[in-house]
Amino acid sequence: MNGLFFFILASAVIFKLSSTSLIDGCCSGIFTGKTKPPLCKSYTTSEDMPTVYLRQTIDKNILSESRKAFDWELWLKKQEKEMIEDFEKENDAWFKNKDKAFNNFLNKLEEKWSHYNPRMHEEYQTDLYDVCSNWSDDEWIEWFRTRGLDYIISDFESWFNENIPSYNKIMRSKFIKLSKRKKYEWDAYPNRFYEARYWVHWNEKALYEDPDINIKVSAYLYWIKRRKNEKKQWDCLIKRIKKKYVDNKIPAFTQWCEKTTEAYNNWLLYFYINWIENKYWNWWIKEKKMK
Repeated sequence: MNGLFFFILASAVIFKLSSTSLIDGCCSGIFTGKTKPPLCKSYTTSEDMPTVYLRQTIDKNILSESRKAFDWELWLKKQEKEMIEDFEKENDAWFKNKDKAFNNFLNKLEEKWSHYNPRMHEEYQTDLYDVCSNWSDDEWIEWFRTRGLDYIISDFESWFNENIPSYNKIMRSKFIKLSKRKKYEWDAYPNRFYEARYWVHWNEKALYEDPDINIKVSAYLYWIKRRKNEKKQWDCLIKRIKKKYVDNKIPAFTQWCEKTTEAYNNWLLYFYINWIENKYWNWWIKEKKMK
């Protein structure tokens, strides 16, 4: 409790020093920073410290914090640029790969439905080959319209549902690894690592008899504030990246799904007309007899 009281008292002293001119027994007036004020005596406790020297040191801390904040802003902008480039590259690669996979799928699907399929019963639970031996052309057309198209659509749905989750899986995995690695790299910089270790140790030991306690309280509070600001800015950046590249409602991904579905529907209409006009069932029957 005494430690907390002293911490608050030290903070109040720092606030007073940073907002008013100071008068000391040895020096008076506002320190310009051009010369270092002489110390009239050595000090062994915080009460002995000349206030002008305290003000000078706190000003140095403020300047140091400004530089560290500037370095953080530069680093954060660099990470945002790099992450966006990485995700865009991953996006393009996934779409390109899936466009190729979709075209291969359509080619195989067309090949499959243009010929006799001995596994028709196992794949679609249909008794087609048991009942179609004496069908007329109209009966074949009716079957293809009412049953065959449903089977072809189910093939596409299976392919689509198998491939779509891979996007979220890949992007989420990349997001987690990239965000952790980037933040770790920043925290692992030697200056930041040793600074954090120093202040954690200092706070745990609570060395309130240290004659530099007022100065160190000031530096510690600035460090705490800087860490909070960095975390807030980092969390905002991560949230933006996640919303743009990982969450389900991603415009580019939605557009790709719509484009792929439209391409499939166009192909299905073409194949339906072509299958009937060329009477592909005759090929089925002929190939079945040859098996």
